[in-house]
Amino acid sequence: MKDLRAYDSYSGGLFDDLDSIDVQLSRGLAQIESSWDAKNGVFKVPSDLTWVNYLTAYADTKDMQLSRQEKAFVQTMMAEYGFDAETAQQLLTIKQGIDRKFPNSSQEFRDYIFLRVVGAANYDDFKWNETAGGLWQYFYYEFVSDPQTGQKLRTLKPVLEIFQELGLKEEKAKELYYNLRLQHEMAGGEVANITKLKEKRFEYNSAKTKYEKVYGTSGNFDQFWDSKLKAYSNNGVGHADFTHQSITMATHLNPNQVQLSDLYGGRERVKDLSGWEGDTTFNANDMKPSIGEDDYKADLDSVNLIGRMQKGQSYDQAISSYYADLQKDSSQREREFLKNKDWNTVRDTIYDSLRPTDIKLDGEGALKAYIERKYPGVSKFLNRLEVVAD
Repeated sequence: MKDLRAYDSYSGGLFDDLDSIDVQLSRGLAQIESSWDAKNGVFKVPSDLTWVNYLTAYADTKDMQLSRQEKAFVQTMMAEYGFDAETAQQLLTIKQGIDRKFPNSSQEFRDYIFLRVVGAANYDDFKWNETAGGLWQYFYYEFVSDPQTGQKLRTLKPVLEIFQELGLKEEKAKELYYNLRLQHEMAGGEVANITKLKEKRFEYNSAKTKYEKVYGTSGNFDQFWDSKLKAYSNNGVGHADFTHQSITMATHLNPNQVQLSDLYGGRERVKDLSGWEGDTTFNANDMKPSIGEDDYKADLDSVNLIGRMQKGQSYDQAISSYYADLQKDSSQREREFLKNKDWNTVRDTIYDSLRPTDIKLDGEGALKAYIERKYPGVSKFLNRLEVVAD
């Protein structure tokens, strides 16, 4: 409490955006007041410390020579996804590189390329190329395939080399690629901490080897692992899976007129299958539906951010305004999602997919109980939306 009040006393001289700071401080003070356990005479540490993430991001970026918009982008990457200042700046470098490479393209197209490129760190196989669009026409090597005719062929650059083309040195490109994949793995908060990871020697050695290929052997891997787990999982509460959110948004913005995936019921259906519907039903594949906190936030946020972008906001503007609104209203995520998607359609789509054919269920109550028993993550998804549905 003393440190928080001390921070409040000097923050006004450090930051321009006093409204944002005031929101975070108010949330922090309210959370501290409600966490007092009078019976035992102790404070219970709150699990969701997003307000701390923002205050830390403000402090870590105060001396950066960036425009207000660039600084806001870096702060959002840090607070909402758990990236450290260096990784967030690497993402900014990618955005700036795209602006330089496509100076005459629309803002929507450049936003699409950014989301597709960072999403490619985890989603870059044939299925996603036919869903979110391929990058081969934008980032490629060209060579003469027939010396006699001069015919040329193009091959897609690997993701690491795309990162380098957009402005990162090789070692920094490897760091960004590694951290994008690690955030994807850890965001849900279900990954083992270092103590438990060491109990599985093969997994521990594998994780350490991946780390050392990027950062070398001089660092403290054990300390790194736990610090990243805390940051990327939002202290165990769960952050949105950044690359999952990005590839889903890229699917929404895909400028290609025709994709093979459109055969799954049209482009609008494909957009849902890449996000919430793909995670909560059997409609995208035969895998058992499963949706953790990382996917839940990524699925809802991707729809909500696209909704704001369709009203004229850029990606930068959308993430800044949207996450600022979430700080003020804990139910904003669900309420905004249901403004973009019809609740009855969402519910019925899930019900139709998960309804068993070998068991007779009498009424919606029985079906809900069945889903809760068989697919607890999907049940939680439905319950959280139903609470705010009109």
